[in-house]
Amino acid sequence: MLTSRVLTKVAIVVIFTSLARPLYAQETGGIRSVSAMGLEQSEQSANNYMIDFTNQDNRHLWRVSNDNVMGGISKGAVVLTSKKTRFSGTISLENNGGFSAVFHKVDVIDADLTQLSLDIAGDGQRYQVRVIANHRKGSFGEERIHYFHEFDTQENKRQTLTFNLIDFQATFRGRKIDNAPALSSEDIEEIGFLFKKNSEDDFTLDLFSATFSN
Repeated sequence: MLTSRVLTKVAIVVIFTSLARPLYAQETGGIRSVSAMGLEQSEQSANNYMIDFTNQDNRHLWRVSNDNVMGGISKGAVVLTSKKTRFSGTISLENNGGFSAVFHKVDVIDADLTQLSLDIAGDGQRYQVRVIANHRKGSFGEERIHYFHEFDTQENKRQTLTFNLIDFQATFRGRKIDNAPALSSEDIEEIGFLFKKNSEDDFTLDLFSATFSN
């Protein structure tokens, strides 16, 4: 029979054994998956930062921004499955509408990452990938600035597309701006996708991952 003193020692060992479990749930090829304590399910190493759009635990990190903010009635949404995130909807031109967008929050990204690679499958139409940066200083003060890059998809074909961050165009409240601060990976707070068209149409874009690298 165990004495109360022995039971106390056993309990202490169990507690410290439990606390010794690592914060990072898995580590593969030097890339750590930040999955403990409710942190964003992303992967970051010294050379890249990967967002896994197939992770259903990240539903709360998405938000939709349709043209209803300007009075439009276009519809867009994201649906997550175990294999992908699908961004789809219908564009309407009523009330000066014509676009739909979705955005995904990101954790702190290392500085000096200069490229963005997307693993996507589209419908043959043109989209924009957008990042929202908060520079926190300079002529734009605390304002968050959108930077975008257009890309064409191939119908029913999975693609990997790579962009240089330096080639992203800054836009502020719908206007292109040429004197915006240079886009730096460490300032990025969200990544998103936008579809716009001057005619009514449906759209579908499947998202698998986004990777910032250098």
